Amino acid sequence: MPINVLADKIGELSQLYTQHAYMRPLCVMTMLFSIDEERGPQLFKIDPAGHFVGYKVNIHYYKLLLI
Repeated sequence: MPINVLADKIGELSQLYTQHAYMRPLCVMTMLFSIDEERGPQLFKIDPAGHFVGYKVNIHYYKLLLI
């Protein structure tokens, strides 16, 4: 399952739970991280209101040279 589809499903469930006052404390902000062979690393932030935003992630690697 692609990460953007999963973020959409979680956003729909979060928005559904915020409509009921007795379930509102159960909603939290969620962050999903994925590494895809085609799109590379991706980060999605999901608000309790159901909005999700995708970010492009840059990863830096540092090599230590032991002499």
